[in-house]
Amino acid sequence: SIVFDRFGGASKAYISDLRTKSAELYNFGTTYQGNYSRAVPLVANFYNSFSGFIDEMGWSAAWLYLATKNNRYRDDAIMYYGKKPPSPGWVLNWDDKSYGLSFLIYDIAKQTKNQALLTRAQQNINADRQFWMSQVPKLDGIVGILDKWGSLRYAATSSFLSFLWSKRTGSVENFNFAKKQIDYILGDNPHRFSFVVGYGSNSPKNPHHRGAHGPYGDTMMDNPKQTRHVLYGALVGGPTGTSFSTYSDRRDNYITNEVALDYNAGLTGALAFLAQFYKSPRAKFPRIERIGDSFIIKVTTSTISLADRKVKIMLRQISGWPAQRMGFVARYYVALNKDLTNIQIRKAGGSGSVSSFKRTSSHLGYFEVTWTASEAPFPATMSTNYAEVEVAMNLPNGAHWPRLRDPSSTGGTHLPIFSMSGQRLFGMTPTGVGSPPRPSAKPSVRPRPTASSKPKPPRRSTPPKPKPPRRSPPPKPSKNPKSSRSPKPPTQRGPLQFIVASHWLNGDGTLGFTASGRVPGARPGDVVSFQWSSPTEIINVWNCEEGRITLQTFTCKLLHGPDFGLQASTKGVSRPPSPKAVKVQTG
Repeated sequence: SIVFDRFGGASKAYISDLRTKSAELYNFGTTYQGNYSRAVPLVANFYNSFSGFIDEMGWSAAWLYLATKNNRYRDDAIMYYGKKPPSPGWVLNWDDKSYGLSFLIYDIAKQTKNQALLTRAQQNINADRQFWMSQVPKLDGIVGILDKWGSLRYAATSSFLSFLWSKRTGSVENFNFAKKQIDYILGDNPHRFSFVVGYGSNSPKNPHHRGAHGPYGDTMMDNPKQTRHVLYGALVGGPTGTSFSTYSDRRDNYITNEVALDYNAGLTGALAFLAQFYKSPRAKFPRIERIGDSFIIKVTTSTISLADRKVKIMLRQISGWPAQRMGFVARYYVALNKDLTNIQIRKAGGSGSVSSFKRTSSHLGYFEVTWTASEAPFPATMSTNYAEVEVAMNLPNGAHWPRLRDPSSTGGTHLPIFSMSGQRLFGMTPTGVGSPPRPSAKPSVRPRPTASSKPKPPRRSTPPKPKPPRRSPPPKPSKNPKSSRSPKPPTQRGPLQFIVASHWLNGDGTLGFTASGRVPGARPGDVVSFQWSSPTEIINVWNCEEGRITLQTFTCKLLHGPDFGLQASTKGVSRPPSPKAVKVQTG
């Protein structure tokens, strides 16, 4: 209410309501006095009230007086302050508000011209400031290390209080002490290390923070091993002693690398004070985070008979951008030939519901597995972050499955994931299927003219009258005798990055493989073309509109960006072929 009343941003009714609720909470605390950790014993093992409740009652009364000017709250604050004098060292923290109360009592004493109270508050604050400057052990002779657990929170809050005291008294000593500590914390130290995550080129990479880690399991150090998100601005605990070597940038070290609200509270106050001297914000900070993969998909296929197959799909959500509890649809693409019809699909086990089979072309079809929001994987624990389903595919009437590898059989990005509304969230869909027929040297059947294809006589028309040529100076001779203008070469985006994801031996002796390609800097509409090192037949492509494809050449137009994928087969070699003579032309 004090902030809104002073700086605006809220109605008088809302400000009044905040003060009313504050008074009600204070009256509750006055009526039912005691340590909260006794009322809620579970918290005693984590945040026990060691300092008691007197400091919190005085802290509350002082703020209520400053907000309402009600003398009842002023008298209560002075009474509680007398009951529990502050002891030097612990500054203002989650448990002890004594020194925070000292500053409010100092302000109240000045307003009410209570000289005795003013002197008492001034003595208490000076004692604590001198204790920090002269008696607390120092890291590299600069930063006070009061306690090994979260040492920098006390140092940062000590700086905040020193800044407040320098503002009230004009103390240069307090100002310099506070600024040196904050400068050290931000990276101005012999080790060139900033203890604020994401600030500077060398800062903590593994804070003890589940949200920043973005785990998709129950383990603290794995799944994933690297922290996925930069927790910009978070102050870590810091060294446990006066040597920098006592600091450990490990996620499981909650003494040196934990982050917390009370860690950042004092730091934020200190930085807010310093901001008045450094008014230019840093440009483009923090940087926009790049979104990573959201799913891990594994597929296992098995052949029961010539007409029966099973596909087992394991979908694991690993998203942290952010993790979402929502329904998903997984689409599994199946390689076909034109003779296969009436493919029967049924769920053989696991979760989710399975659709009927849908054919998209003579060489491709798919079925979908739908997991509702309550069934879909969610990256909270190892037991909730994945879902599995087993699907049986049957061909009736004695038909046999072709010896082709399904486009989605390798899992990963080859099995696209959609939202319940149809938005593609992950993976690629095949945009071209099969290999077009290769032209023979001679046509097998001579084309016969039809009635509609008989040539028509040209229409008679009056030829246009020739125009006299315009006089112009003779052209200058070109250095190139063939042409005065040379064709503009295609813009190169490359180089092509080509990675074979998997390969296998087909039943007909050919070598099948899947691969992904990437052309850095390429945009939708750019054309990628290359030659194969050995004859290769394309079966499927992703993010690619097929162009001229033969056994020797591959040409496609990129549809969505720099990445594309393909499934192909070759023969006579033990390893998948590699592309050569690569060209990338702007669309």
